[in-house]
Amino acid sequence: MPQITRLGHVGLFCNDLMKMRDFYSRVMGLTITDEDLERGICFLSADPEAEHHELALARAQDPSQKTHNVQQVSFKVENLDDVRGFYHRLQDEGLRIDRTVTHGIACSVYFYDPEDNRVELYYTTPYQI
Repeated sequence: MPQITRLGHVGLFCNDLMKMRDFYSRVMGLTITDEDLERGICFLSADPEAEHHELALARAQDPSQKTHNVQQVSFKVENLDDVRGFYHRLQDEGLRIDRTVTHGIACSVYFYDPEDNRVELYYTTPYQI
């Protein structure tokens, strides 16, 4: 039986592509691996050597294309200090933080990006709870 090996990437429609491009590259630290701003698309990666992109941002042609019903987009970080560091960076950027939580298997901060998509940053703990 064919099997999926992992999630490849997530794509989001954006009303303001440049604002979202700036946020995910400058604030979140993702690398822009490819883009065609005339066509309205930008690809970003946390590890460009391993994966061309994990996030694709596409300019919405009209408001009805707004990304709907995405429960969250999650990004993994190396350690708990990274979760804390991002928490403070997000506060400095004036972003709306939803919550911080320890799930047992992970420690997370949930927040909303500039276009109100829910995002999680998480560190995987060594505990299998």
